[in-house]
Amino acid sequence: MVSKLYKNQLIELSHNPYHFGKPEDIFSSKEVLNTLCGDKITVYQNGDPLKAIELWFESVSCIICSASASILTKNIEGMNLNDGIEFMNQVEASIKDGTIRNNNFTKDLNCLDEIKNYPSRTTCATLPWTTAIDLLK
Repeated sequence: MVSKLYKNQLIELSHNPYHFGKPEDIFSSKEVLNTLCGDKITVYQNGDPLKAIELWFESVSCIICSASASILTKNIEGMNLNDGIEFMNQVEASIKDGTIRNNNFTKDLNCLDEIKNYPSRTTCATLPWTTAIDLLK
């Protein structure tokens, strides 16, 4: 049932996302549009990513994309560039293959586990992650 996908945590994260908005100091940014569903996201790096990653985002998107971006910005904060890119690649792969719960990720990532049952929504969940990886490379 689709209602399982929209768990309270996803809804809360989409209504009150972490690091939503445009930061004062923008080191770089990347905007991407998901042509399949219309989700549009811009990911910003606030400051030099070689010192520490601090991502912000703006989006016109579904609950899944917005919540996933909120989880991304919170979990990646303060990581160094190499560790951050490796972490994002692992999360993106885990969302795609449905193994979020099988990994040693923080508990807040578990709300993305249900997406494995809705393959058409996978891109919604991975869009912030792929955009951030492209931005930081």
